[in-house]
Amino acid sequence: MTFRPWLATWMLIGLAVAVTAALGTLAVVLPGIDTRDRWGFVGLAALVVVGLSFLARPRVRADLDGLDIVNVWRRRQLRWPEVVAVRLGPGDPWLVLDLDDGTTVAAMGVQSADGVRGRRAATQIAALVAANSVAPRDG
Repeated sequence: MTFRPWLATWMLIGLAVAVTAALGTLAVVLPGIDTRDRWGFVGLAALVVVGLSFLARPRVRADLDGLDIVNVWRRRQLRWPEVVAVRLGPGDPWLVLDLDDGTTVAAMGVQSADGVRGRRAATQIAALVAANSVAPRDG
């Protein structure tokens, strides 16, 4: 099961399309520029799209082993017993996972900006954590 931010993803896709269209149009219609400058506009559009694709990268994937957290720059795999709590409070921009070593991990794949959809995803992940984080029994 994979969770992705809805609002941010669609906004970034729209922005990538708009920037590509604007810079592509400028590359074609601007008078008095040479071919290198035209290719410069195309290259700039490509760089912007690559940058926006990094921002659209966050996701949270749940499988039998645990959670795979992919944020903008970093990816982290957590086994189910490592996660002790799941939080998406009113002031939190995205899901926060409390770990058994006392640290926290941001999971940008579930965002409060998505409203009900984000809260539902947080509830589902919390249920998965509760169901799969059973401590081993002694003996």
